[in-house]
Amino acid sequence: MCIVESFHESSSSPSVIASTPPSFKYLERARPIPPDFDLANIRGPRGGGICIFYRNNFRSSAKDLGNFTSFELLSSYFTFWDSHLLIVVIYRPGSEPITCTFFTEFTDLLSKVVCYSCDLFILGDINIHLDQDIADTRRFNNLLSSHGLVQLVTGPTHRH
Repeated sequence: MCIVESFHESSSSPSVIASTPPSFKYLERARPIPPDFDLANIRGPRGGGICIFYRNNFRSSAKDLGNFTSFELLSSYFTFWDSHLLIVVIYRPGSEPITCTFFTEFTDLLSKVVCYSCDLFILGDINIHLDQDIADTRRFNNLLSSHGLVQLVTGPTHRH
């Protein structure tokens, strides 16, 4: 199970530990703290963060696919018996505008992940209305298509 906007601070966050079912493990990546962020004046959670929860009989190997400024990323290579799977979870905050930087960085990410010779799942929330025929949607879908990937979500995933 993959979660975005987990609002956790670290791997020892009580919310992450309490959310982990018996016989499961987790990988996590808290939202990076910006250099100018004032921790002394924070009220409530900082937002962001990604977690992957998986059965402890899966072998997991975290993959560093780079650092990106326009989205958060957590990725891992999973092995279960003879099955191999690369899971990439991304979160692009909806409060941020869609920029050329996002498309450049997403293209860089796709160039890296399509090199793996295993099943690939890219999951998460990119906050682009893929159910609407707009320029950003077309550009995103063209990127997927040009890398031999298919968008499986075909309708809205929430209201408004």
